[in-house]
Amino acid sequence: MKPELLLPAGNPEAFAAAIDGGADAVYLGIERFNARNRAINFKLFDLVGIVDYAHKHDTKVYLTLNTLIKNNELGHLANTIHMIGQTGIDAIIMQDWAVYSLVKRLTKIDVHASTQMGFHNSAGGMFCENNKIPRMILAREVTIPEINGIRSNSKTELEAFVHGSLCYSFSGKCLFSSYCGGMSANRGQCRQPCRRIYQQKKGSEYLFSLKDLEAIEILPELMKLGVTSLKIEGRMKRPEYVYRVAKAYRMVLDDITKIEEAKLILQDDYAREKTGYFLAGNVKESIGSEVFTGKRIGEITKTSKDTLSLVLDYKLEIGNLIRVRPFDGRDAPPVKIKTLVDNSTGDEIEIADSGMEVTVKTNDFQVRKGEQVYLVADNTYKPSRFRSRNTKRLVPLTQEQQKKMITDLKYKSAGTEKGLYLRIEDQKWLDILDVRKSSGEIMRIEFDRSLIVPRLKASVLKNIWLELPYFIAEEKLNQVSNAIDKLVRLGYYNYCLSSVSQKELFPNDPKIKFITNEKEYCLNDLSIDFLQRHGMSNFIYPFENDFPNLNHYKLKTGIVPVYFYPDLFISRMPVYADDFKDTENKYHMQHKNGITHVLPTVPVAIFNLKKRLQDKGYKSFLIDLSNEVPGDQMIKTLLHHFGEGTNPKESTRFNFKKGLW
Repeated sequence: MKPELLLPAGNPEAFAAAIDGGADAVYLGIERFNARNRAINFKLFDLVGIVDYAHKHDTKVYLTLNTLIKNNELGHLANTIHMIGQTGIDAIIMQDWAVYSLVKRLTKIDVHASTQMGFHNSAGGMFCENNKIPRMILAREVTIPEINGIRSNSKTELEAFVHGSLCYSFSGKCLFSSYCGGMSANRGQCRQPCRRIYQQKKGSEYLFSLKDLEAIEILPELMKLGVTSLKIEGRMKRPEYVYRVAKAYRMVLDDITKIEEAKLILQDDYAREKTGYFLAGNVKESIGSEVFTGKRIGEITKTSKDTLSLVLDYKLEIGNLIRVRPFDGRDAPPVKIKTLVDNSTGDEIEIADSGMEVTVKTNDFQVRKGEQVYLVADNTYKPSRFRSRNTKRLVPLTQEQQKKMITDLKYKSAGTEKGLYLRIEDQKWLDILDVRKSSGEIMRIEFDRSLIVPRLKASVLKNIWLELPYFIAEEKLNQVSNAIDKLVRLGYYNYCLSSVSQKELFPNDPKIKFITNEKEYCLNDLSIDFLQRHGMSNFIYPFENDFPNLNHYKLKTGIVPVYFYPDLFISRMPVYADDFKDTENKYHMQHKNGITHVLPTVPVAIFNLKKRLQDKGYKSFLIDLSNEVPGDQMIKTLLHHFGEGTNPKESTRFNFKKGLW
């Protein structure tokens, strides 16, 4: 069967462009709860008209509710989902289990598992099957052989990105934007730290800025694999981009002999350099030196208060959009060409050819000589006239109904015991720590050939939780399952999962217990409730959190991280660099089993909040030693700070200072 062509729409014009270009489905967001909050997006009350228009053109509409949800947002979320259920939307794309729970309770709409959830193997597919999630949106980091394996071992529909911008980190696992200023990428507020210049000893450069994905040449392979949907990224993109990319991919889906013709169309998508990334297996050349989108058309030769002049490397005409790249690298607003003057004659003209020196107005936008100018949109496409007409009144939930939706929780008492959990990676810590005196040791393991775990007494093993890595490639699943069987036979019954879907890798043994770590996000009670209903006996609250949100939880049974080095980036894309810095912080890079980790050089510590947290009902805490060198003095110092409620001098407070937005 021919795959679905799925196009983005960040505004009404882009929505019309997607349909004009031949989209089978369009995905879009509303004002809240979507991962592109900086797009114009749509009003909730416009959805009925949008869906009607799309369905008349045989196009489906998927709504993105794919951000993490805070506790105090649950009532508004329930009301939003209730009203969405009245619009005729074809599916909801979700990241947070609270969205899943409310969609299932309030509507009959299908939910699709967002790429933000990090499902990248058939264990994720099986978990989706078991929970009636018909589609899994694959991580951008999977390869063609891995997709083939997932397709063979899972019946879930697969959706794969084939074109558009790439995040350096696994989607949904980036904390860098949040670390820099509290603006969470996982809540639609990303400030794109991967597009910034960083300083090293050898100089400054763009270390993490990926080229844009283009998989037009790989479409025949994806079609043979049975991928259900081919997705174009770009809800921040202009309608001209959406139309051009839609037209190119539609052309190949309808006639695979037209790949070369489609590639010519894509040359003018005004995006970055292109890479086939993991789909094409050419990741080595995927980091680019050009972070700005658009086609470079020249350099500013002179300026006045409200004009700039440049010698053109490419034609320019009235109505085009240009953008200046400032020396400081900030994102400048686009300028529409309303007047175009030929400097050689002083005449106003409609079109200027390459080689001409021209002057354009900039509307008081300050520019400087030597700055680069980019063409970001031309006049080749004019969107169809589209007006969303609200033909149906959406009925909201009452306040009482909203409250009822979020109080049906499988509540577990926190008990009276005060718990302290320690996370370790180096097994030398076991010789230093008295395991039996803590509530538990979470020991990170990698399922490679060197996997060796100590043989410990049953009295010690009951406090050991083996932690699975976040990324487990499809071809390693059998190896991991076999290793787990051996570990269970050795008496290891406690496991800490990086995704609730990893439970699919374990035998059905009542002795086995599970908790989830901070990468299985639970920023609210409904997501915790979901985890408990799926056999998790406990969980670690997200590293990305703040005190007001913790104050809102009703389920306070989890483990609060009070000392840790957050993974700011976790990526399958290899980058090798020395320690580096920006204007405020220093960072360190680690490489483990094919995964690159970027961390701050100082830890996050919130020991000072321990008393306030205990007063609110929290009883279990985590000290993460996985990035510390094993040593008796180190643990003594940290336990002293924990007991006294004081933070080490060299530490930060992350979102607990900057907030989580």
